[in-house]
Amino acid sequence: MNKVIAITPPNNSKKIWIVTGALAALLLFMSVTQLISLGAFTDIVAEYDLLPARLLVFMIIALQLLAIPALLPLKLSPALRTISAYSVLLLPILWSVMAVQAYARGLIIENCGCYGIYFAQKLGLGVLLQDLVFTTWGIYSFLKIKL
Repeated sequence: MNKVIAITPPNNSKKIWIVTGALAALLLFMSVTQLISLGAFTDIVAEYDLLPARLLVFMIIALQLLAIPALLPLKLSPALRTISAYSVLLLPILWSVMAVQAYARGLIIENCGCYGIYFAQKLGLGVLLQDLVFTTWGIYSFLKIKL
């Protein structure tokens, strides 16, 4: 007989839950805006010319949605908490790699795609700085999540 073992949420401070909860809200918002503009979002991701666009879109949205549970004080199985925590770490790194390689190659991307077709920002130093903050936020949150 298989039993699902749920562990209680880690006993992190309220301040940490505010930081990680805000990241969870951002990831959910990003996922929703990307999903409701999925066709256009796929076209935007194709402009990065890194991997097949559909594969990248799947990876981005899957990592965003997988990361959310670890960022909230939820009871999760150890396996889901681990997968979710590593998604918190990998997602901003993926976005940063996409942006840095496109910028370094001189690709002109009018909309970075973070929010699908909404809140368009041209890929440039401002977006790279945002990615640096996003990556730092992800690393900090990953380190605060108790696996």
